[in-house]
Formats: sequence, C-alpha cells, structure tokens
Amino acid sequence: MTDAGAAAENVRANPLWHPAGAVAARLVLGGIFLYSGVSKIGHVADLARIINGYRILHLEMVNFPALTLPWLEIIVGAMLLLGLLRRSSALVSCGLYGVFIIAVGLAMARGIESPCGCFSVAAESERIGWQVLVRDVFLGLLSAYLVVHPSRFAEVDALLGSEQPRVSETSPPTADAADDWAPGL
Repeated sequence: MTDAGAAAENVRANPLWHPAGAVAARLVLGGIFLYSGVSKIGHVADLARIINGYRILHLEMVNFPALTLPWLEIIVGAMLLLGLLRRSSALVSCGLYGVFIIAVGLAMARGIESPCGCFSVAAESERIGWQVLVRDVFLGLLSAYLVVHPSRFAEVDALLGSEQPRVSETSPPTADAADDWAPGL
C-alpha cells in the first residue's frame, strides 16, 4: 500500500487525523494568539498591572513578561497560521497555556477577582473565572493535538520541505553507529 493509501486508511479509521482538523486547529490557535498579542502590544504598563494582579511574581519581575508575552503570542500565532515549524510552535503554545492554566487556577483558589488579560488590558475586560480556565484547558488540548498530529497539509514547511523528520521516520542506528556514540565500549 502506498503512503497516500495508508494515510487515507488512517483517516477512515480515526477522523481526528484528517488533515482538515490540523488546519482548523492551526487557524483557530494562530488567530487567537495573533489577536491576543496585537491587542496587548502597546499597553505594557496595563499588562504589567494585570500580571501583578495575579500575585504570582514579585513586582520587580512583572515587567519582563509584560514586555515579551505580546511578542511571543504574535510570533507563535503567525507561525501557526502559516504552518511554519508547526510542532515547535504548538509545543510553545502548550507551554503558554500550561502557564495560563496554572495562573488562573491559583488566582481562583486565592479568590482574586481581577481582569484576566487574555484579549484586552482594559480594567473592565473579562474577569478570572471558570470560563477562562475551561477555555484555556481546551486551547491547551488543541495545542497538544497539533503537536502529535501527523499531517503537514497546507503548511509552509511542507512546501519548503524544511521540517525535520520525526524520530520514528528515521532509521534506527546500526551496531556500527553505537561505536561512534560511545568510543571504547
């Protein structure tokens, strides 16, 4: 059976592996990150105030995430939209959502009622709560889906042929190669 035939058989067996699922997930996550980052880019002081409101970082440490988070969200969003280093971008997205989930969970456990800072830095924006936590968990799972999804459909990397093969796609090392790795054994 050809690779295309095997891929079609996998899609029939499990519709979650359909290439359209990965494209949709990339577009949703990329759009969310891009919108979120752009909405915060010129409001560093307001974002620092919101981050400080979570009461996780010392006041002296709040400026660094306030300066870098919007840019990181824009870069990850653009890379996901384009399909550039999709797995790596999705892995960074998983890490960001992991941090967001922990921050929101800790704030809820402490009874902190402040803006979440997800899509706006305005004082009257969405508040920390269950809706934010559930949304972040869902988007974190969507990011994890992109990390493990095998399709490269509609990705810039696929057009350029630039993504490195996965470990499972490379041939295993031979006995002779073991000598190169551990000389003298």
